[in-house]
Amino acid sequence: SSPLRRTMAFNWRRLFRTETYWVEKIQNDLFAQVENYLAETGKTKQDFANDLGVNVRFVSRILSGNFDGKLSMLVKVYIAMGKVPVVRGDHSLDGWINGTLR
Repeated sequence: SSPLRRTMAFNWRRLFRTETYWVEKIQNDLFAQVENYLAETGKTKQDFANDLGVNVRFVSRILSGNFDGKLSMLVKVYIAMGKVPVVRGDHSLDGWINGTLR
């Protein structure tokens, strides 16, 4: 393979091994799930905030992809959406990097 291709592959491998990548991926996944939930239920951000017992600014942070709160609050968000809050670490990082698990 070309030197450029090897460099690009190395950068992706390095990226997938960073906390930042995974935090942002989880934030984006949560954003998409909450946005879909609100669209499917017709609830507003305020309605959802009331369900959670939080200020609407908290829901706005989730919808801006800026949730980096406590694990207990993440669980509360999933329960409020009627979803099971499951964290899975059963895929290998190497499998993700090599593209077999995406």
